[in-house]
Amino acid sequence: MKEAKRFLTVDFYIQTIVGIACVLLSFALYGIILLLPFGIWQVISSIVLVLIYKDKKRVPHLIFVAIWGAILGILMLIGVENFPFYFFYIILLPAGVGIWYYTITRNDYLLVKGNKGVSREEMEEILDFEL
Repeated sequence: MKEAKRFLTVDFYIQTIVGIACVLLSFALYGIILLLPFGIWQVISSIVLVLIYKDKKRVPHLIFVAIWGAILGILMLIGVENFPFYFFYIILLPAGVGIWYYTITRNDYLLVKGNKGVSREEMEEILDFEL
């Protein structure tokens, strides 16, 4: 991942800026509209990191996006018209996946930068902590 340091830095800052704009504008239509470039950038990032830098942990993201897009295409072809379903499928589900992908990018960026992010093992210890 060290060879992807420059790309990860740019990737992290673009996702952070667009993500903050999405959150700040989420009470207006602009926040929802900004999910589109946020998602497009994440797919481009995922493709670059998987194909060029051989990052295997982003493969599930690409598989999810491909399946999500195929299902959306099928639903549009058969003419499903259910607003609550589309709200979940087009807005909430991609936003959740976007947050998940952002945390992966953030952790990789912190590791490459030299700051120690929270590792999976440390997170499991935190979550398994009993009072």
